[in-house]
Amino acid sequence: MKKLFTSVVALLFYAGVNAGVIYVSGSGDDSKSGASWGDAMKTIVAAMNKANSGDQIWAAAGVYETDQTINYKEGVSLYGGFSGSETSVDQRERANAATEPWKFSHETIIRAVNGSTTSLRLFDRVDKNAIWSAETLFDGIVVDGHKTSNGRVGYFKEKVTLQNCIFRNCSAASGGSITYFEDGGKILYCLCENNAIVASIDLRNNMVNENRDRIYVEGCLLQNNLYTPIKAQTSNTSDEEGDETILIKKTTVRNNSCEITGTTQNGDAGAICVHNSWNNRWSVIEDCIIEGNKIKGWGGAAVFVKGGSPVLINRCVVRNNEYRRSESTWRTTGGTMHDMGGGAIIANCLITNNGGDDNSVYATLGVYMNNTISHNEGLVTLENGPTMMNNIIDQDVARTGTAEVYTYFNGVTAESELFTTADDNVVISDFGFKSPTSFIGLATDDAKKGELQQADWSLNESSMAKGKGNVDIIVDSFDETVYAKVSNDLAGNARPSSGEINLGAYQGDAGVSSGIDDSRAEGQANIYVAGNKLVVTTSSTGSVEVYAISGICIQEAVLEAGENMFDIPSQGIYLVRVNDNTGMTVRKVIVK
Repeated sequence: MKKLFTSVVALLFYAGVNAGVIYVSGSGDDSKSGASWGDAMKTIVAAMNKANSGDQIWAAAGVYETDQTINYKEGVSLYGGFSGSETSVDQRERANAATEPWKFSHETIIRAVNGSTTSLRLFDRVDKNAIWSAETLFDGIVVDGHKTSNGRVGYFKEKVTLQNCIFRNCSAASGGSITYFEDGGKILYCLCENNAIVASIDLRNNMVNENRDRIYVEGCLLQNNLYTPIKAQTSNTSDEEGDETILIKKTTVRNNSCEITGTTQNGDAGAICVHNSWNNRWSVIEDCIIEGNKIKGWGGAAVFVKGGSPVLINRCVVRNNEYRRSESTWRTTGGTMHDMGGGAIIANCLITNNGGDDNSVYATLGVYMNNTISHNEGLVTLENGPTMMNNIIDQDVARTGTAEVYTYFNGVTAESELFTTADDNVVISDFGFKSPTSFIGLATDDAKKGELQQADWSLNESSMAKGKGNVDIIVDSFDETVYAKVSNDLAGNARPSSGEINLGAYQGDAGVSSGIDDSRAEGQANIYVAGNKLVVTTSSTGSVEVYAISGICIQEAVLEAGENMFDIPSQGIYLVRVNDNTGMTVRKVIVK
């Protein structure tokens, strides 16, 4: 799988260095130059028409209603969230950038005129067949109440990043999407909420090569949407076997519903639906929280993997999701996690306190390894022989039989029957979780929801699941790239590379919030320049990336705890990004 290249962060400090700025204000006039706040233009459409590659548009707070599509341009960035007096994008006010980076004190809102239903696509790209090389950034923009009969509120392609943006109270034509991405692009630290009958994020990728990177989603929150919030779909062929064409990480998907009155949402999901048309096109869902979502019909309340699509679901917390079937045939209708066709690898996940009809997990042919599946209503149904390795399965069964087993190695071929206790599984009454929930199934009130958030599913020292797993079968099952991803537990602890490992999602302690840090706080690394040396001081191991003003990564290195020093080859302005256990720290430095 190809390493993600993220040069777009250089745009965070690009403002005011080389770019021209075009100012927009609701009190402005399109006949003006846009050269200052006092000489601001009135509409974003006019400012975009005026802009050239390398320019930035700064839009002050207010509601910008338009009857025209904003046809964005290559290399032109649009910033919102200004009060109308700032001289730097860093001066924009946010109450809590750590947990709500999308929430600016002064909102720049864009929608159709009068907020009425329209055929207008709000954002679009004219030259869809051209390959862009310059980055285009949307930062601090709010799309609120845009309702369109068009299939998409916004169409985006490679080299486009949505960052710190909000999409709320929007709708598109049935089967449409709020944000539609293809051929690359990034969605970073955005909020999608209260959108209806659409995919809030629709990701489609056709090719990964030297010009087009994967589609990348990080640090987003999708909540209270109607219909499937995230659809990950790929087609055609990739230039490289095993390419990560879509990567979704550190994203929370909660309280969404595909349970629409009077309809059956067949083949979708309450949270994330993955449908890859080609076997060498990988989607990766990693370090995500998926909770409180609902579905009625054929699919998955949390995740639905269609048609054997290759996808890695790794180190995710899946809890309090609800599945209700609408068909008489229980076996094939789905559950909380529904893998159809065998293309999924589900590893190091915590799947607890989900509920619904018949199935909790429905697996066909895929690979399930080192997951903790406990306190759910419903069966773990295995059809056609999925590979089960080192899992803890401790269920409350909704039908006949028992699924209260743990599995370290088996070759179960259920032949379309219920998975009950097989000869090579061991039934035990207590796995020795440190602090599980006191209840089975869904958290139905605030007290139970609070208990669910604080539950600790890591293992006591006396747990019978300690050291009962076999790492060798994991090593033998994956290539080096995949194994490197799945070799750490849910809390980030490294598992031994040989011998025995724990069953379930935890090799060590759970850490904060069941292993997933829901904070988007900036890290605490100290970064400064001494002569021609870059000095990075951090309390833990990590990594550092240095970007030139052009956005090109010029240096990458591993960090050790303590002081680290690196040579900077020449004078200039650089962006330094550090990832360590405290989070991500980004600093602009000047080498004289």
